[in-house]
Formats: sequence, structure tokens, C-alpha cells
Amino acid sequence: MLTADGISVSLKTIKVRLRNAREPKGCIEVNTLFDSGCSGVLLDQKAGECLHLTGHPFPVHTAIAYNHTVESMAFYADVIIESMDRKTTKKASVRVGDNPAGNLKGVDWSKKKKEFPYLKHLPIGGLTGDKRISMMIRVDQPELSRSLGIQDVCPPRGKKGHDATYTPFGWVVAGAYPSNKKRESNLLEVQKELKKGGATHCLQTWSIHIVYRFS
Repeated sequence: MLTADGISVSLKTIKVRLRNAREPKGCIEVNTLFDSGCSGVLLDQKAGECLHLTGHPFPVHTAIAYNHTVESMAFYADVIIESMDRKTTKKASVRVGDNPAGNLKGVDWSKKKKEFPYLKHLPIGGLTGDKRISMMIRVDQPELSRSLGIQDVCPPRGKKGHDATYTPFGWVVAGAYPSNKKRESNLLEVQKELKKGGATHCLQTWSIHIVYRFS
């Protein structure tokens, strides 16, 4: 969750099982972010080590805030992504690198949904460990992130809140809930200030997505 000027913004996160496509017997659980700004599917190096993933390393230059660039090494490997209910299994090529989501953490909606009457009936799963994001999936990969045609759940008409979408791996929730009109306008001011500082963000349906550029 991102918080700025009193406004809390939840990004689309979900817990999934991950397997090495070459050694599919063992698996780990990772917190995953559906993000429109990342490139492909990115996996944290520590998770890759747990799965014994290997590949040919290559340098990656990541553009971050204030026109700074961070250089690191990465490699590609094949994994199997599985929903927690085991109903969905997808093979994907992931780029394994150092901490692609930074210190970003998700929100445990299995507990927080009780605060919102229109969400509490949904079977939303929790997150694992310290809620840190270990994998990022770009939302333009429909086989991984598309809506499955079930009616999306939105706040009551005239109210701000979080939207829930059913993906191949389960329900994800995103959005912000400013408590008054002043805070609602402040969210746009936060976006303007971030752009002035050199950090590139985008505002989509009350969610802020960090944009990553790779060379």
C-alpha cells in the first residue's frame, strides 16, 4: 500500500504458488503485484534462489526517481505459477533480478475486507510472510492478469473505495478511499509533485503504479 497526504492507495496484490519449471516438485508462496508499469514478469532474486532458478546473466539498467539509474544483473528462467486453490496453472518466463518491487508491501485483504460491506463476502486470500512483494506481473499479459468475466465489485454509487477484480489467480483489490473532497483533490496534487521530482507515476482508477523502465 502507498500512503501520501492522508490517502491510502492499495495496489493489486495476490499470493500465488511458484515452481521451477525444470524441477516442479517443490514450490514456494510469493506475494505478487499486477502492475501496468513493469516489463514482463519480474521475480526477486531471493525467490529465484529458493527455487534454484538459473540462467545466463545480463546487465539491467533501471531508471528510478530523479533521473537516477541503478545497474544490476538479471537472467531469464521458466517458472510455473499456480493459484492457491490449484485451479489455475500457467507457465511463464520470468526475469530474475535484485528486489524489483523495492520495499513495496501488499495489503492483507482477507482481513481488511471486513471493513467494507461490499467486499466482505468475497473469498479474498491473504498474503504470505511480511507482505513484501516478490513478483510483478505486467497487466498486458491477459493469460495471467485478465478478468474472468465475473462481475467486478465496486463501491456503492456515489462513494469512493476499492474495486475488486477476479483474475486467473483469484480476487485482487485496488483503490483509495479519501475521507473527504479535500483529500480526493490532494491525490492529484501528489501525482503532480511526483512528476516534478522526476519520479514517473500513473493514476488509474484510484491506484498509483510505479513505472519501471529497463534498457
